[in-house]
Amino acid sequence: PIPRRALVESSDETATYQRQSTMGSWLCVNDVPAEPDAPMAVIGAGTGLGEAYLTKTGGGEYVVWPSEGGHTDYGPRTRLECELMFDIKEDKGITRVSVERVVSGMGILSAYRFLTRKFPDLVDPAVENELKRCEVNAEGEIITRHAKKSQTDGVLAR
Repeated sequence: PIPRRALVESSDETATYQRQSTMGSWLCVNDVPAEPDAPMAVIGAGTGLGEAYLTKTGGGEYVVWPSEGGHTDYGPRTRLECELMFDIKEDKGITRVSVERVVSGMGILSAYRFLTRKFPDLVDPAVENELKRCEVNAEGEIITRHAKKSQTDGVLAR
């Protein structure tokens, strides 16, 4: 297992930066001691889901390996997550759902729309009004910004 991960915005460019940074500047997302020569994973949700990994060469330099990991199948684990997957399939007219269709910018809007239909009493009208007035592709940022304000009050993206 990879004991150290960095959650970032752009996978291969960030991986290139990460290999030049010091271990102290990385974000640890699990409670496992760092192994200096271990491979590193780089994951970044933006308009899609970028993934890359870095491996150390015999000379001590890191090599960046970009991947298409965001295109892997979404694996729902709960009834609600399954409903979301089927909703995305129906809404987009597709037969499979990739991870990036759930966790990236496009996925945030799809998940929000699904949840607003499923739980209409939790919808904040101010968020809906802002979404109606926003530019294309700004929806994910709006939903995320409002969600940060409402993490504990049970309202969708307050």
